[in-house]
Amino acid sequence: MSVQALLRQTITVYGQTSYNAEGREVVGAGVDVKCRFQETTKQKMMPNGTTISLDALAYVPEDTDVEEDDHVEYQGTRYKVIGLYATPNGIGEVEFIKLELTEWPQT
Repeated sequence: MSVQALLRQTITVYGQTSYNAEGREVVGAGVDVKCRFQETTKQKMMPNGTTISLDALAYVPEDTDVEEDDHVEYQGTRYKVIGLYATPNGIGEVEFIKLELTEWPQT
């Protein structure tokens, strides 16, 4: 099965650019990206020892321009990227990036 056949949903990725005078995040223009999206209820321990809830995971092509703190929108819900990891296939080639997402209020 081809990589593209696995990517059936679309998310919009908004790169974080800065903060405004009120301390709210400012994001750039959105880019639509094909993905495999799944909701989840996993917990993640952060480097500082706090635990946060992951609300979703998204698998995007390995050439997708995305970074931690970027925002992702899927079906009207906004998420923040809190982790991303290269995901190798069975023969060690990276085909996807796994995005760990938490719901994020619009700012």
